[in-house]
Amino acid sequence: MAPPFVFSQDVGDRLRKVTLIEQPLPTIDLTPVTVSSGIGPSGLRQGQRVKVESGGVLPNNFTAAGAHVNIAGGAAGRTMELVETKLDISAGTIGDGLAAFLGSEVNVAGGTVGTAVLVAFGSRLNITGGSVGGTDDSGVRAFDDGEINISGGTVGQYFYVGSGSRASISGGSVAGRLFIVDAGGVVDISGGTIGRSFDALSGSTVNISGGTLGADFDAFTGSEVNLLGMQFILDGIDITGTLSAGVPLAITKRDVTLSGILGDGSPFSFNLNTSGTEFTSIFSPNAVLTVTLLPVAVPEPSTWLLFVLSSCGGVRRFHGILRM
Repeated sequence: MAPPFVFSQDVGDRLRKVTLIEQPLPTIDLTPVTVSSGIGPSGLRQGQRVKVESGGVLPNNFTAAGAHVNIAGGAAGRTMELVETKLDISAGTIGDGLAAFLGSEVNVAGGTVGTAVLVAFGSRLNITGGSVGGTDDSGVRAFDDGEINISGGTVGQYFYVGSGSRASISGGSVAGRLFIVDAGGVVDISGGTIGRSFDALSGSTVNISGGTLGADFDAFTGSEVNLLGMQFILDGIDITGTLSAGVPLAITKRDVTLSGILGDGSPFSFNLNTSGTEFTSIFSPNAVLTVTLLPVAVPEPSTWLLFVLSSCGGVRRFHGILRM
């Protein structure tokens, strides 16, 4: 079988003086393949399916285009590249260098996925269990309309959400060491645990209605952080009674503590320092910081997100600016 190929500079490919010569494709067998021992195919074409069970292996540099891959045990090697392909992982292991492009969907319910995971160009990664991303600085990355949804499992030491991409976190444990949201990236956090360090860079948006965040939360100049909750205390003063439900209030005061209770009932506390050292929070005076009071009858997380989108992300309709 002639397997497909994928070249992308996003995974380190560099091509010069390449000539493409069209050749007729050989006919392929669309009968689903189960690999329960030995080594399976090196790639899949449009409409093909493969299931890997305990004892089976997919080789390094596996490539699939328009196919379906089911890892239910066994192993897949390094550098798996997907185009318009669905990948389901419930057990087993996948090596470093998983890349999903052009509308691919990766569903991780169990098993282990190595580091250097890339989600880009309209692809989606859904994590409900298992372990994804390893322990180094390659971790898990999304950009160019990539989408990552995390409701369980563990995401490794490094997590990056770049331009045009979005991450939604409602459970699980994410980025034990470094979580970065870059320009154009949007992150919605309604649950789960975020690790030690979180950086919101210029042009990024972070909406927080639940979950637990580490002590080192940095909001840099030009970033936007929106907190949705049931109680807010600024510099020791409870300001909840000054808020109208669903209407954001901009917080401009710095070098004080902002604490309270988020929409899921989790307590939070951020030191709004304008300077600091490693492992301490820094909130730039030029970062947008808002708090929004949720109704007493707490809605579902999807409804909190509607609050975020309608009143924090797109429409600048602040209740006021609090300076104390």
